[in-house]
Amino acid sequence: MNYLRPTLFFSINKEIKNFSYEIIKTESEKPNIENQDKSLKIFINPKTQNYQYLDSEDFFCFVVGYPILNDKISLELTCNEIIKNKDCIDEFSKKLNGAFLILIINKKNLSFKFINDRFNGIHFYWANLKNFFYGSFLYFDLFKKLWLEKKFELNQDSLLQYLWMSRVMDDATHDNFSKYLMPASILFINGDDIKIEKYFLPNFAKTKRTRKEAGEEYIRLLSQSIKRQTSDIEKKKYCYFFSSGLDSRTVSSAINNNGNESTAMTVAFSDNLEVKYAKQAALCAGSQHKFLKLDKDHLEKNFLPNVEICGGLYATHDALFTGLHSKVKNIGNVIFHGHALDFWHFGNYLPTKFLRIFNNKTHIRKILELKNLEEDYLLMNPLRLTWHGKGMEFNKLFKKEYFNQAKELILSGIRKEIERGKIICKNNYDYWEHFLICAFGRHFTNINITSKITNGIVRTPAYDNDIFNFYLSIPNNQRITDEIRIYALNNIKNSKLGQIPTANHGFPAGYSHIKKTIFQIFRKIKRLITGNIAHSQPALKERTWPNLDDYLRSSKFYLNEIDESLKNEELKKTLEVIDWEYLQKKINRWKKGEDFDAIFIICLVSLSKFLQITK
Repeated sequence: MNYLRPTLFFSINKEIKNFSYEIIKTESEKPNIENQDKSLKIFINPKTQNYQYLDSEDFFCFVVGYPILNDKISLELTCNEIIKNKDCIDEFSKKLNGAFLILIINKKNLSFKFINDRFNGIHFYWANLKNFFYGSFLYFDLFKKLWLEKKFELNQDSLLQYLWMSRVMDDATHDNFSKYLMPASILFINGDDIKIEKYFLPNFAKTKRTRKEAGEEYIRLLSQSIKRQTSDIEKKKYCYFFSSGLDSRTVSSAINNNGNESTAMTVAFSDNLEVKYAKQAALCAGSQHKFLKLDKDHLEKNFLPNVEICGGLYATHDALFTGLHSKVKNIGNVIFHGHALDFWHFGNYLPTKFLRIFNNKTHIRKILELKNLEEDYLLMNPLRLTWHGKGMEFNKLFKKEYFNQAKELILSGIRKEIERGKIICKNNYDYWEHFLICAFGRHFTNINITSKITNGIVRTPAYDNDIFNFYLSIPNNQRITDEIRIYALNNIKNSKLGQIPTANHGFPAGYSHIKKTIFQIFRKIKRLITGNIAHSQPALKERTWPNLDDYLRSSKFYLNEIDESLKNEELKKTLEVIDWEYLQKKINRWKKGEDFDAIFIICLVSLSKFLQITK
């Protein structure tokens, strides 16, 4: 199977008093995580993770990722500085940029600390047992280890959260023994004593800038981020996953304007408009372009690897980039992408409503009033609430006696996040924003990054401290108009990039939301007069992702997996609050073409298969 496994697993024996260690490099699809001869074992795939370690007289330091110190990536320098600043590690951590995970072990008392970045750039799931501590990049590996150790019980609450909201909230996992490390955290472990501290809290204060001022700042900061994230490689041969959208274009321009050679890679199931416009934009930005065609059964072939990297915590269909390693490996040694720039700077997670003209949705949005934060978040969840009213009668999915209980469970999770935000949030919109940024790794699109990591070392320009602070300072009215990104696209060195259309709507990417709406109206008038469907918004097949309903319905493989999920007795027993008979009937009607939510179906299938293959 063409699958480069992103392995990072820690095993620490807390009973052994004489500290020793072994670093085990692995490219195995199923790495050996059972060997416990030494007090510390680290399993890592160096093809997907940069790492460095330093062993001093009293301390052991291990760093993975690409920590940026003094505007440069240097794992060696970071290790040395960590040892020097071990007694004030919280203050030192604030100085670090980029994506990283740090382990510091005090060899005298065998206490240790894990420190992560403020973006969850390196996922970390952990479990502290009586004699052993385990930590992992993939929840799948940790879950399997706990199962083998007979330290395992399913967490019904998290399973419900996942199926309801397509994500798990807070630091929960699908078992009661492990946790997810939230961003900008220092995890202290000393025997059975556990303490977690935050070394960074976001500031939601807004700054008034003109469109030009904000746009120029955005261009400068993005270029600066690229410069930092390319500071460790002499022979710069970069590639990046490239759609026809705004973020890919600005990232590509910033990469090439820093004097780098780069190749843009566009993935799609056919040589469609996405590929056509992406190629035009890539060449305009000064990059080479490669079209990576996905096989018709791409999602089917990579279903099991995607179940592993998703760990039952995400839906597998968002892991679109698994299985491309053989095509990517000779193109570049570091992979960039534009993740997070859209839902940050476009504000597409904000509670908004699109203006409708003649019952047609336009590109113009207005911010909705938030009256009851808990209920509003439940109904308008920015992280893709799966219950859109698409044929799902939510109150019937749960048995009558459990419906209020299930709803209260979700609301209690929301209240917990509200409580955590009290220190920094001043209004409901701050809280709404806090829901997004309190754990980036819980965002449903984050699995998109993880699937990219299966092809090599991945870097995220948006995951930069200065870009993040800039995003936090942007007023909401500037976000929903997308004026900053559009200004940047029309005013970067390759200003013609804004003139090339996108496959999303068929208009030039540099059009404002008002201009898009005007041309949208004209396009419809033309279509009504001529009867020519060419005057329409591009169909979904002209983009990268397939129509999920159509894809699942036409796949014998997925239809079989759906049936198997509905027969999964362990899942049914654990989630006895669900009316499985009702769900079976709904899915039977969906198979015949009735409207339903395919995201819920793929969430269910992903979870069911995960539970099956881990035991």
